[in-house]
Amino acid sequence: MRDRPGWTGDTHGLSRTVALPAGRVQLLLTQVERAADELGEHPRTQRTPDGVRFTLQTRSVQAVTPRDLDLADRIDQAVLAVGGGSAR
Repeated sequence: MRDRPGWTGDTHGLSRTVALPAGRVQLLLTQVERAADELGEHPRTQRTPDGVRFTLQTRSVQAVTPRDLDLADRIDQAVLAVGGGSAR
């Protein structure tokens, strides 16, 4: 996890909560949806009062796979692209 600041979890699942202004949340979700489609992944997303929480796990194996890690990296890039956000 040290290579992915802001993410928590273990080999069974990864999570990151991103605080963003309300006007940027949908933009972030759209970018993440595109990245997930490209990778064939299906992240769980949950809106929070001040942003959004992402949870990654390949459900068929109940574990984190390399594609989940790729998506985590793409989510980090999307967060930067929409204006930063802060990890909690």
